[in-house]
Amino acid sequence: YDARIDRVEARITSLLRDQLGTAKNANEMFRIFSRFHELFVRPHIGGAIREYQTQLIQRVKDDIESLHEKFKQQYVHSKANRISRSNDLPPTSGSIIWAKQIEKQLNTYLRRVEYVLGKSWEQHVEGQRLKQDGDNFRSKLNTQPLFEEWTKNVQQKNHGLTGKIFATESTRTLHGLVTKLKEKTKNQFIIV
Repeated sequence: YDARIDRVEARITSLLRDQLGTAKNANEMFRIFSRFHELFVRPHIGGAIREYQTQLIQRVKDDIESLHEKFKQQYVHSKANRISRSNDLPPTSGSIIWAKQIEKQLNTYLRRVEYVLGKSWEQHVEGQRLKQDGDNFRSKLNTQPLFEEWTKNVQQKNHGLTGKIFATESTRTLHGLVTKLKEKTKNQFIIV
């Protein structure tokens, strides 16, 4: 029985090393790790992937650091803000969506650590550091204070929506009379 188990583990180890060796990028490596991560508890298989673990953990750290840089840039200076404004998305909504997207990406990166280190990744030295960094970063991404501030501002302001919300404006041009529809609301409250 033990001899058979050793042979199967040797074949799996060989297959795993071959696939990891021919992987073109880190994403392919993470996919391979996700398929085999249940087998990493076996000492023979776990030993075969140690060299790749360090490389991939460093990749996750770099990815999380790039998320930090993206967050430090802040929403108002981001490409997402320009896209949101062009799609008539209010600034507060855009900011919340942007933060949630960063948080989703952070969760994806931390899930990759589980693929590399196994289910008990939080008990590893590197896993503990990454978990702590992830938790600290996640606390910065909390959108509840932003939402509460927006709610408070909306409740304090006079909305001024008692009259008409549209007005027409006519101007004469070389081609005749041009009529434009203008909205008379503040875009903090409603975007038409």
